[in-house]
Amino acid sequence: MLDVVLVTDLDVYEGVGIYGRMLYEHLSDRLKMQYYYLDYDNSTVVENPTVGSSRPPHSCKSNIFKPLFWWRERKNIPPARLTHIVSENISFLYKGKRKYIVTCHNPIPLIHGDFFERLGRRYLYSGFRQAEKVIILSHFVEGLLVAKYRFHAQQLKVIPQGYDDRVFFPMDQRGCRQKLNLPLDSFIILSVAIESYRKNIAGLVKAFKIISEKLPNAILLRVGDKTEEIAGLIASLGLQEKIIYLPRGLNQSQLCEVYNASDLYACPSFYEGYVLTPLEAMACGIEVLVSNITSLEEVYGDYSIVVDPYNERDIAEKIIKAHKKEVGVNRQKVKEFVSQRSWRHTALQTYREVYQPILKSQV
Repeated sequence: MLDVVLVTDLDVYEGVGIYGRMLYEHLSDRLKMQYYYLDYDNSTVVENPTVGSSRPPHSCKSNIFKPLFWWRERKNIPPARLTHIVSENISFLYKGKRKYIVTCHNPIPLIHGDFFERLGRRYLYSGFRQAEKVIILSHFVEGLLVAKYRFHAQQLKVIPQGYDDRVFFPMDQRGCRQKLNLPLDSFIILSVAIESYRKNIAGLVKAFKIISEKLPNAILLRVGDKTEEIAGLIASLGLQEKIIYLPRGLNQSQLCEVYNASDLYACPSFYEGYVLTPLEAMACGIEVLVSNITSLEEVYGDYSIVVDPYNERDIAEKIIKAHKKEVGVNRQKVKEFVSQRSWRHTALQTYREVYQPILKSQV
């Protein structure tokens, strides 16, 4: 019998899928394990999915039938001494059927979604209670689950995600800008995020209006889809020529080039259970700015410029000061932090602090 089976509902090009793939890659030499992706788009189960030369397009299938597909295909996942459900969306699949753990990446829909989303998520996440352990990514989420959902602290284990040090590293800025056709003499502020309210892209755009008046050569580089709301805001502020959008579906190597082409990474979110992009930016050697609330200050506060996300002027002034080298973080301190946050560190911590104790208890 296998020691560990990993199960996910997202492909290896997305955050949760990358997490599962990294655990498999770094631990399959220590344990008998397999990794399974419940591929709804193609109505199949993929064993040990790998990264292809290009990211496959998403289908137009309705998401409403996803839970039925997951439920039907769960029988095709072989038994193991321990099943690791690496996406909270599918934690309901094995309640009472096998020994399992769950990684909770994002509890936010339980709190900030509309009524029907919260109702649906409560069902999808309902396997948390019967899990041997729930792995979470920050102490902020730990406090939230203990206080709001009455979890016992001993059921939870904080293990932050890592970054792929084979992919994200410093590169020549000028060369990256030439490759991406970006201005060579501009001060480039980067943001990689969807345009949901909690990401505070509107606040960043408003702050950038102030920045552009002080720094005429500044550019805001966005990776993600542009919503009508943000497009309207950009137009109303006359920033159409100053804000550049790149497509959301960049692969990791392309994203590394984007980080390296930039001068500062901005993540002024209102709410994050955990977010990996500031760490990737740090690994590429650029300055990082984060909010002073939720998990961002906890995880990155000592290694970043910290701002009040509700104060656009504070965001703008800190970025302007960073440009003038009047504010910043000790680079050696950042390097030491980054060196301890690779996927290998995440995988080994998961093995030693979660897998091993549960597997040993079965002997």
